[in-house]
Amino acid sequence: MRTRSVDRKREVLLVDRLGYSPSKTAQQLRTGKTPMLGLLVPTVANPFFGELAVAIEQAAKLQGFQVVLCNTLQSAASELESWAQLASLGVRGVICSSAVVTTEELEEYVAMGLCVVAVGEKQSDVLPVGVDFVSIDHTKAITLAVEHLVWLGHRSINLYRRLRSDDFQSPIESGWL
Repeated sequence: MRTRSVDRKREVLLVDRLGYSPSKTAQQLRTGKTPMLGLLVPTVANPFFGELAVAIEQAAKLQGFQVVLCNTLQSAASELESWAQLASLGVRGVICSSAVVTTEELEEYVAMGLCVVAVGEKQSDVLPVGVDFVSIDHTKAITLAVEHLVWLGHRSINLYRRLRSDDFQSPIESGWL
């Protein structure tokens, strides 16, 4: 009588000899999940978003995920279409850097079962429960930039900025030496 381990060894040898690899499609049909993440950015033509996309793709790949990249071009219509396409693909989560997505839309995506991470300038206190938030520490960024310029020997350093009515002016100015 053969033991289970002998049968298993024969199966492994046969799999190796035939060059068999499991079908990702069949696995996805069986589990109902796809190892994909969506990434919505205004445009990868902006170096910040291009570098962000590369870093996210590399990190996702290490965890067994593929990234579906959507350039929204800061168009609400394009963004809505991208969300719909990602949902139809069965993505598990979406990383979104958007100036046009609304809190209500984010709530809807979370209710659909998507894991959502907002990246960028939106205030984290206005995001719905269930949406994680990642942003730049503007104060620290400006402090490091000024310290670097001083270290290089620059002594006359000016801050030029657009006058806007947003909450990011004070962190920028507080990072100024």
